[in-house]
Amino acid sequence: MAENSTKIILLKLYEFLLRETDFEHPISRIDLAERLREQGVPCHVRTISRDIAALNEFGYEVGSFMRDHERYYYVPERDFSIPELKIMMDAIHAANFVTEKKTEDLTNRIAALGGSHSKALLKRNSKDFNSRKHSNETILYSVDSIEAALQKKKKVSFCYFDLDEKAKRVYRTRENGERKRYIVDPIALVLNDDNYYYRFSDIEKDAALMLYRCLKPLWYTRVEELKKAGKDPDAIRTCLNEAENALTSPIDFSEYMG
Repeated sequence: MAENSTKIILLKLYEFLLRETDFEHPISRIDLAERLREQGVPCHVRTISRDIAALNEFGYEVGSFMRDHERYYYVPERDFSIPELKIMMDAIHAANFVTEKKTEDLTNRIAALGGSHSKALLKRNSKDFNSRKHSNETILYSVDSIEAALQKKKKVSFCYFDLDEKAKRVYRTRENGERKRYIVDPIALVLNDDNYYYRFSDIEKDAALMLYRCLKPLWYTRVEELKKAGKDPDAIRTCLNEAENALTSPIDFSEYMG
């Protein structure tokens, strides 16, 4: 029981140091013991040095130095540097298929990897420069489902739709009017030009390989054109036809397929 308690103390100690300290923001031994006790972690000033030594011995690096007759501790390095975290956050901001809500969630979690002090700096300097974010919160679940099917070598089932001039879903149907359901064997899921695609080997009885966009609706790519078209049916139809042509034109995925 005492051994388990010691392990928990070491875990909480390192979690705190990783979250709250860096070279520019060290914490004294006295303050460290007090902060841990505030969080319900039994800790004493006399045992801090021994616990830190145990962390270093097992590969969890914790730096220290003396200042005014008091020892200070900090975590010198993390898995990702600040520039690396900034690049990841910018990539998420730039990704159209990541919704605003999910963008906020992911960038907060990435910024936290740099510690509390760096997190504040990263969030303050992070700007959302993408104004065409999707609103479909299920996109990541779709990606996850397709990726799971690839790993387990399972089929994927879906209904495919187009958008009419009022941006309403028009599902593809069979001759009897029933909604057509596709059952396919996915080969790969790739990101190209800020869009996710999956490639599959068979659609029902069709033998040819085909590509379908699985995430990006037509109206996202022609919002401005649709606004200019106003209520003119011919202009709207032309705009949508151009969008559909752009979204269904052949794309070379050979570099992704190996």
